[in-house]
Amino acid sequence: MKKKKLWSGLAILLAASLALSGTNCVLASEKITKDTVETCKEQTGGYVTTMPTGVRADEDKSSYQVFLDSLSEGPTGYGVESADQVSANAIITEPLSDIDVEHDLSAASVYNCMISMKAYFPEGMYWTNENFYAWNGGGRYYGGYGCAGFTFLLSDAAFGNLPSRYIDSFEWDSFRVGDILRVNNDSHSVIILEKYDDYVIVAEGNYNSSIHWGRKMTKEEVADGFTNYATRYPIDGSNPNVLPAINHWTGPGEAESNQTYPIDFDESTAKDSSALIFEVTDVRTGAKERFNSQNGRCKVLVFGGIGSCGNTMNNMARLSQIAEEDGLDQIEFWAFDIDDNSDATIRDISALFGINSNMKIINGTTDWGEWSNLYYYLRQEAGNNGLLNNGILYMPLIAFVDGEGIVWGETVSSQSKASLKETLSDCGFYEANQHYTNETAAIAAFVDRLYTKVLQRTYDTSGLNYWVDELYSGAETGAEVAGGFFFSPELKAKNLSDEEFVKLLYEVMMNRVPDQEGLDYWIGLMKNGYGRAGVFNDFVESAEFHGICDSYGIKAGTYPVTGASRNSGLSAFMSRLYTKALGRDFDREGLDYWCEEISQGNYTLMQVSTEQFFHSKEFLAKNLDDVEYVKVLYRTFFDREYDQDGLNYWIAQMTYFGMSRDTVLNEFANSKEFAIIRAQYGL
Repeated sequence: MKKKKLWSGLAILLAASLALSGTNCVLASEKITKDTVETCKEQTGGYVTTMPTGVRADEDKSSYQVFLDSLSEGPTGYGVESADQVSANAIITEPLSDIDVEHDLSAASVYNCMISMKAYFPEGMYWTNENFYAWNGGGRYYGGYGCAGFTFLLSDAAFGNLPSRYIDSFEWDSFRVGDILRVNNDSHSVIILEKYDDYVIVAEGNYNSSIHWGRKMTKEEVADGFTNYATRYPIDGSNPNVLPAINHWTGPGEAESNQTYPIDFDESTAKDSSALIFEVTDVRTGAKERFNSQNGRCKVLVFGGIGSCGNTMNNMARLSQIAEEDGLDQIEFWAFDIDDNSDATIRDISALFGINSNMKIINGTTDWGEWSNLYYYLRQEAGNNGLLNNGILYMPLIAFVDGEGIVWGETVSSQSKASLKETLSDCGFYEANQHYTNETAAIAAFVDRLYTKVLQRTYDTSGLNYWVDELYSGAETGAEVAGGFFFSPELKAKNLSDEEFVKLLYEVMMNRVPDQEGLDYWIGLMKNGYGRAGVFNDFVESAEFHGICDSYGIKAGTYPVTGASRNSGLSAFMSRLYTKALGRDFDREGLDYWCEEISQGNYTLMQVSTEQFFHSKEFLAKNLDDVEYVKVLYRTFFDREYDQDGLNYWIAQMTYFGMSRDTVLNEFANSKEFAIIRAQYGL
């Protein structure tokens, strides 16, 4: 299936004007992905499959600025009453003519129709106030920008051409799946995916400039700042069959949209589908740096002889100065040495030329990996665009790449400081720098809070940017980022006690001090084997942590757990098994191993409780006689000491009737007493 590309707000921002000045700067308009670069090695005769994307070359800066200004004057996402209010610069959603499943208006059918749109508009896809959708619901609005437009789109998927009704009173009991809620003091629209007694699950656009599925909103949250709601259920209570009607309309911008975005693309090329990601080492700091072609940040990539080419060093120095002078702290600056210079040479010459810390410098001699494919790819693009002289690259090659990995321009050879600034400006990097600052302010505050509360120190810029990028791009959730702090080497080095660890969880994940009962509960679980990661994830699932994440505009998510962190009942049971069967406390590695094996279904609980522990080298090395062996079985499977009659019975069975130890073991394991013990642990 193919569809037109829906451009992100950032991509549109960068496309505002692409008439780049200077003979050495051209528009490459290619998207960097792992697939596009991995085979592109000119030196080995490789090739690259290009994926051209549309260019908004029909826009000029003045008309585009008028459009941006008009959007900034209104709330975050809003409806328009007539077609003539739609800007020619609006991003018009592509018609989805293959959505034609007839359905009724039951809650399940409405939900299924809306959730099916997730295949076309996935989690994290950019969707801002530049995105417009004209709907079939009519009523007060012809269509809407931003969050309003996205809810209109999902509504058409569920209700086809049924008319809408707007109700200005808060009627919680009347809300239904598919109703559109206008909240946050008339500044945001959401559509109900699921409705419960005291909360709803919603989908929304322009949530951190992207599409978001599955946010929980309590009744109180909806009521606070509620404006109105729109419903398309028939007023007479009927339940007709309907067909989805996504863009079954003719409106302004449709022809322009077809002209503006002429290139189809497969789903596999969508945002984050195949981002180029690799790790390299900055030769000056020794820090591991992570390159992600689609992390949301614009990038300036310099390839040249760092330490051996004057043009390369001068361009690096000029870019470094521009970054510092103009405050481009949200733009990534990368420099890659392609001329076999040593780390020492690179460090010395970079210091001599005054290259600031805003630029990451990578040595190809010692760190020549996946980024070599990126270099060959960009070098080939430079050749395709006439920047090479008979196949010769006059260093440096500089590429200007947006946050989605689209290459907007390239230069070769020496560039003046004024020329570089002009290129950065024409590619929209100044606007993008401010855009990213605004978009990530809340995310940065969330990460800063983790540094302050968990590590109890001020953030380092590199670390802050890394975690912000992970959250902004959707690569990680709030839970995963918080887990990165709680289980970091830095915090582990503090050797927190269980009590200190739990108190920190309460402070960070619930924003309060623990009550004594709660504190004792969690400490007790950990003493009985439950892993810290499991306790952490239980806090992640709390309403308090979800509320914290919502307040910063990020998705809470879940934290991956394994071993003894999967199930507190299983970990406690296995901890008991160590004590009763082996006569010692558990070791963490062993406990994690057996809990994971049972959880994965590689062994049953009964197999581990019998043959795996009682046939283990550790148990057999005890060389217990029959009497002591049976005493251990009483403790393990009956949770008590032996009674003399019972002990005599089992010894007689083994001594006089030839019953094997395994048979006695299985008799104990299959007893009613042991079933009761397992049930106490929920097993």
